[in-house]
Amino acid sequence: MKIAVIGGGVSGLVSAYLISKESEKRGIKASIKLFEKESRCGGTISSTTKDGFTVESGPNGFLDSKKETLELIKSAGLGSELLPSSRESELRFVYDGKKLWKVPEKPIEFAFSGLITPLGKARILSEIFIKKSDIPDETVGDFVRRRLGREAAEKLIDPMIRGIYAGNLDELDLDFAFHRMKELERDYGSLFKAMFKLKKGGPPPGHLTSFRNGMQELIDTIEKIGGFEVIKNFEIKEVLKNGDMWRIKAENYDEDFDKIVFTLPAYALAKIFKPVSKYAERISYQPICVVHLGYEEKLLEKKPQGFGFITLEKAKLKILGTIFSSNIFSNRAPKGMMLLSSMVGGAFNKDVLNMSDDEVINYTVNEVSRIFKSNGKPSFISFKRHIRAIPNYNLESKNMKKLIIDELKKEKGLYLGGNAFFGIGVNDTIKRAYELSSEVFI
Repeated sequence: MKIAVIGGGVSGLVSAYLISKESEKRGIKASIKLFEKESRCGGTISSTTKDGFTVESGPNGFLDSKKETLELIKSAGLGSELLPSSRESELRFVYDGKKLWKVPEKPIEFAFSGLITPLGKARILSEIFIKKSDIPDETVGDFVRRRLGREAAEKLIDPMIRGIYAGNLDELDLDFAFHRMKELERDYGSLFKAMFKLKKGGPPPGHLTSFRNGMQELIDTIEKIGGFEVIKNFEIKEVLKNGDMWRIKAENYDEDFDKIVFTLPAYALAKIFKPVSKYAERISYQPICVVHLGYEEKLLEKKPQGFGFITLEKAKLKILGTIFSSNIFSNRAPKGMMLLSSMVGGAFNKDVLNMSDDEVINYTVNEVSRIFKSNGKPSFISFKRHIRAIPNYNLESKNMKKLIIDELKKEKGLYLGGNAFFGIGVNDTIKRAYELSSEVFI
């Protein structure tokens, strides 16, 4: 059996690896090739170390609560390389343009927090009395305002949406992006009732974890031990039907496969597989620039504490948020230095696409230095631009996903993965990879 995996991000790499393992388990002889357009695998995951700083151009970790991810790490022999985040990093803040406010996590913190007004707190607590509704195609913003009120939407949920999706809560589809919240309302009638009955509340379960040398360790290890052939710098022109097989066409290259697994971005899928092009090209992405700044600790009058901050919409900043990377993982910066990593752009700041790299860097340096009252400039700067970083989980994307999956199901031998369709987190892509490793042999 010949299997092609198209797309060498974490989704594609893990899918190819697990398909190889599954073929051995089932006693099926399979030839697996992974095709990657770029010169390296990993997609947005990329860790680099320079001048004692380790920086990430994509996700800085994953929550260690998902069995699939933990199983993969064990299988790859990476258990000894795991690096849990520090307990200090559990503190989260939001920035309103003037002040950093601690996000309340416990009831007593919520009661005394100045982030939410007394009226806003009363409205949040009244959620238990709000009747449940089943509103089709409801946005996250509409859902939160309906159940928790305007202040909760603006000061608690909007920052979370900015931090996870770099998105707009009034565009994000509830069912697509936060299906669990919709289920809790449906099954329990109230989010608070669900929390009491399930005895769960606060942040998602699990502890933020990475690897000693960054997330790149996962990519390098899976590529090294994979059990599949990796072909880089390979631009596919088209995938088309050829009898009972699927043909991959490229410059001076034609090869037929029994199975094709698509794990590439939606916009790339649109270019190579014509039957879904008109759907995939309508899935939009948010632009993100990642700016890492290394400061001497003594230069910062206000020492960054905790995990980092997300900006509120009222702050009117192009910076979505800044994580304190050297607080989260102490080995990310030399002794006496702090690494502050800012995400610039997103749904509300797409004009970053028209700014030069230097303009984005200078803007970020000025704002971060102002917020923490720096008495000097950063001595280390690293920059990465992602023109299309995070898929937009809006209603149109949800509808396009359904049409794409329906189209693929019309034919045998076609499978779909990737963060545009099955969740944007590392855990989400790994879970989908496990599903794919079984589906291709059914």
